[in-house]
Amino acid sequence: MISTLLGCSLALVLVTTKGFGLSLALLLVIALVSIRYTDVADLRPQDRVFLLLINAYPLLVAFSMLIHGLSDVSHFDNASRFLLLSIVYVALRTRPFRMSYVVTGAMLGCGLAFCAGLVHLLQDSRVMPGAPGRYVGAENAVVFAQIAFFLLLVAITPVRLPGLPEAQNRLLLLVVVLMASWCLVVSQSRWVLLALLGLYIYLIVRDRRLPGSGLTRPASLLVPICAAAFLLDTSHLSHLAGTASELIANLEQIDQRTSLGQRLALWSSSWHLIVEKPLLGHGVGQFRQALNGLPEAASLTSTVRGYSHAHNEYLQLAVEQGLVGLALFIVALAAILHVTLREGFAADARHLLVGAVICWLFFGLTQTQLADQKSTMMFALVLTLGFSHGMNSKFGPLKSNDSQG
Repeated sequence: MISTLLGCSLALVLVTTKGFGLSLALLLVIALVSIRYTDVADLRPQDRVFLLLINAYPLLVAFSMLIHGLSDVSHFDNASRFLLLSIVYVALRTRPFRMSYVVTGAMLGCGLAFCAGLVHLLQDSRVMPGAPGRYVGAENAVVFAQIAFFLLLVAITPVRLPGLPEAQNRLLLLVVVLMASWCLVVSQSRWVLLALLGLYIYLIVRDRRLPGSGLTRPASLLVPICAAAFLLDTSHLSHLAGTASELIANLEQIDQRTSLGQRLALWSSSWHLIVEKPLLGHGVGQFRQALNGLPEAASLTSTVRGYSHAHNEYLQLAVEQGLVGLALFIVALAAILHVTLREGFAADARHLLVGAVICWLFFGLTQTQLADQKSTMMFALVLTLGFSHGMNSKFGPLKSNDSQG
C-alpha cells in the first residue's frame, strides 16, 4: 500500500490541487499507525544522520522564530513538511517498498499533466499559439515547472519496470521525456527549460538505457540545442521569445516592468538587507516588511514591494535567517550527498539524491522553492525516497519479511 500511495501522489501532483497532499497525508497516517518504538530504535546511524540533516531547515526556522520573538505558526508551515516526511522515511525503512511503483506513478503523472495541458490548449486558444498565456495548471508558472521537472527526475530513475523488455522500457523513457518536456515548454519557465537542456545532455551522454555509439550520441546533442534556439525565437511562445528583448531592456538600468527587472531589483535590495543584519537575518517571514523598510524602497514599484520572497533561495535564506542559516542549510545538503556517495548507494538512489540536490541548488538561483508548500514537499519527498531506497537496497529494511509495501 505504501508503494501504491507514493505512486498515486506523484501521479496526481500536477493535475489536482489536493491529490498530492491528500495521498501523502494518508501515507503519513499509515506510517504513524504502523511505526513502533522498536522500529525507531533499530534505525542505523546513517538513518539518524539523514533525519538530522533533512530536518536542518525546520530547526533553523524554529531557531529564527525563537531569537526574533516570532509567534506566528504559519511561518513554520512549509518547514514542517520535512518533519512529516521524516515519519514517512521511518515507515519506508521499516518495510520494503517497490521503487518501480513510484517511478510508474511519476510516469503517469507526466502523462496526465501532458493530457491536461493538451485539453486546456484545445479549449482555450489564449494559451497557445500566438498569445502570451502559459499553461500552469493550478500553480504559478515557476512552481508548476519546477514540480514538473522533479516529477520527470523521478520518472527517469534508472529502474527497470517489470514485464517490459529493454526496447519497450527505452521507448517508454523517450515518451515520458517528451511529454514532460511539452509541459515545461508550455509553462515557458526559462530557468527550468535551461535545466531541461542540461538533463537532455546528461541522458544522451550518460544514460545507458539509450542506444548510441560512435557519432550517434554527439550528433544527438544537436537536437535539444536546436530546439532551445527555436523556442527562444518563436511567436507561439511570446514569453520565451521575449527573452532577448528583456535582457537588452535591463542592460543599462533595471526595468521593473519586466520579469527579469523585478528579480534584479529584489536581488539588489536583498544585498542591502543582508548587510543590515548579516549573521542571523531579519527573521523568518519578515522579507516583505524588511524590504519596505529600506530607504530606497520608494524607488521600487508596488509589484516589487509586494513580494514576500527574494526570487533567489540563497538571498532569501541569508535575508531571513542570516549567513549562518544559509551556510548551515547548504552544509546539510552537501552532507546528504557526502553520505550518499560514501555509502555507495545503488544508481537509482544516487540518481534521486544527487539530482534533487543539484536541481534545488540550480533553481535556487532564480526562485525561492522553500516559500511554496508544494515545491517544498516535492523536494523533501524525493530526498526521502532516494535515501530510504538506498538504505533498503544496501542493508535491507528494518523488518525483514516477505510482504511488499
